[in-house]
Amino acid sequence: MSLSIAELIVLEAARQVPVRGSNLSAVQSSDSAWMPGVSFEVDVESPLHELLARRMSSRDLAGSIDFGELQHLLSLLAVPVGNQRRRLGAATTGGLGAQKLLCLVSSVEGLNPGVYEVDWSRGALQPLMVSAEAVSRVLEKVSTFMGAPSATPAVVMLCIADWHRLSSAYENGVLVSALWDAGSMLAHLYLAASEIGVGCCAVSALDDGTFVTAAELDPERWGHVG
Repeated sequence: MSLSIAELIVLEAARQVPVRGSNLSAVQSSDSAWMPGVSFEVDVESPLHELLARRMSSRDLAGSIDFGELQHLLSLLAVPVGNQRRRLGAATTGGLGAQKLLCLVSSVEGLNPGVYEVDWSRGALQPLMVSAEAVSRVLEKVSTFMGAPSATPAVVMLCIADWHRLSSAYENGVLVSALWDAGSMLAHLYLAASEIGVGCCAVSALDDGTFVTAAELDPERWGHVG
């Protein structure tokens, strides 16, 4: 089995996690399994709970969306930082500017197909020159993972992490902090998509570095994490 560079990084990080012992003996652990649980169920009615109840992954993402819907999704990922500027709302590393979001647009009404980098400070999509071959390779991975090789989602979003900048602040937690923020971003996307009725699906199809290189980013510094 051949692993991609991104998968090797994750595997190596997992190997380095120390095994922590438990303070419970085997007998105590066995006994505790018979203790009655404490229920946390409660009837709560709120717009947020209703939204969470509707949240789900959708593999039927063929078709198009309009530019206004894409604007809505992106706007909910940004947070204000003063002087009418905004940045990506990354829970762990937001202030570092260590995450890029790239949008591979295939079918958005009012927006030309292509690859765009989100410029959070200007609230704009910046076109990138990426080869059609590199884009097709990513889209093929996504469509195959979703079980629909002939169907292409309207937009595929890639979260790219800056290893150098992350290591300057989180020497022993570079990968973890990048994945936390990618997960936080994905959760926000799910909620925003559910709110406006747009399908959303997390795809485990990590780029092996070829797309990062095609986007003229240094693969030694930048890596795909979500």
